[in-house]
Amino acid sequence: MFSTITTAAICGMNAVIVHVEVDVSHGLPGFLMVGYLGSEVREAGERVRVALKNSGISLPPMKITVNLSPADIRKCGTGYDLPVAVGILQSLGHVEEKQTQKIMFAGELSLDGEVNEIKGVLPMVKTAGEEGMTCCVVPWENEKEGALIPDMEVIGVTSLREVMALLRGEDPRILGTGSKRTEVNGTKADGTGAAETEVNGTRANETGAARTAAGGTRAYEAAPDETGPGGGSAEIKPDGIKDGRAGEGRVCGRGTDRKYTDVRKKRRAGSLIRIAIQQEREDEREPDFAEICGQAGAKRAAEIAAAGFHNLLLIGPPGAGKTMIARRIPGILPELTREEGLEVSSIYSISGLLSRRNSLISVRPFLSPHHTITAQAFSGGGIIPKPGVISLAHKGVLFLDEMPEFGFGVLDTLRQPLEEKKIQIARLGGSYEYPADFMLVGAMNIATTKLIQCGIAEMPENKAFHGFCGFIFSFFEPVSV
Repeated sequence: MFSTITTAAICGMNAVIVHVEVDVSHGLPGFLMVGYLGSEVREAGERVRVALKNSGISLPPMKITVNLSPADIRKCGTGYDLPVAVGILQSLGHVEEKQTQKIMFAGELSLDGEVNEIKGVLPMVKTAGEEGMTCCVVPWENEKEGALIPDMEVIGVTSLREVMALLRGEDPRILGTGSKRTEVNGTKADGTGAAETEVNGTRANETGAARTAAGGTRAYEAAPDETGPGGGSAEIKPDGIKDGRAGEGRVCGRGTDRKYTDVRKKRRAGSLIRIAIQQEREDEREPDFAEICGQAGAKRAAEIAAAGFHNLLLIGPPGAGKTMIARRIPGILPELTREEGLEVSSIYSISGLLSRRNSLISVRPFLSPHHTITAQAFSGGGIIPKPGVISLAHKGVLFLDEMPEFGFGVLDTLRQPLEEKKIQIARLGGSYEYPADFMLVGAMNIATTKLIQCGIAEMPENKAFHGFCGFIFSFFEPVSV
């Protein structure tokens, strides 16, 4: 049997829809994956096979062929495990085709069937919404990250069993089959999920919701938070639609009251953005610019540079306060707008630097790389180019302490980003463009400046350094105690 599941691949700052085509047929038993795959994607076959076995699904001795289309885009990462497993389940008849329509799946599988966190969920969900998808099933750790995109239903899952229950029309919050959730609907779950018992053929979990099979339809008495807007109890229909009052509410984005669900998703996305901003501000206190004592000239130069997002070079003796002033410049810059925050968060999502607690970057980044950094790590690179330091500093401050100590090749990579506010990286895996609109702040000692003037030390001979030095200078005088 043939089946097609939708997922996404990261290409630069954007994601591309990928169709996972699975065919299960009679023949010599085997598991073959094609479609321009990276090494970690080719290993997905063994992870999926063992995860299905430990989730109660035994694969028959048949030939399984998986193709990731389009085949001209290289597939890297471990996010293809879950869509491949769902495609096999659909091909074997455990899941109906209509239950996976307009749903994007992404996630890594452990051997015990748990769904692990992946990178790049934010641009994946954004692209899925643009391509007409109505629901995204992602790892539970990435749920808040994906839910920042409005007009998109994002469901976080913890295990393959939970995905199967979701596609069968059962609410995973009621089942509580995942081992990562510490609380399900207010009920504490142990290592195997919320407990379930069998009473006269009727299942009941800890929340008291009962489920029974009647004519192939699973129904249960909804918990108070599972009712529709009108307060009516919900019922799971065979087609996966949760019917409250006149069909209100939905599972996996297949509801009938589109207006109500759209408003609910917009409110949820807005509330999650406010919560993420509040949590990030509580977790990380910005250094206060008002804490700087003295150095009126340097402070004035920093304020002028911040007002116009200009570059700044600080020259002075050690201990004069160059680094202290540089670290406090993000605090006097304007706050990130929602669009800027989502753009910066997408960069950090692709790099795997977003956490479940802080799913939105709302504070301007401040990066201070060591002077031994390589040009590839500075600008970005790899077989599949990833964002470098200058892209991670997008809409923020890039601080180069002891700037003359940086290699000529590293400083030369600043030329294009300073002029065009973006950087283009061409590697074997393709050519990608990343944003790089940052405020460059450099620092150097007076001793280094005097050595350069005397000819003992050499000034870097590249356009980036000289172009940068043409902006604002702030000379420090030795501080008398």
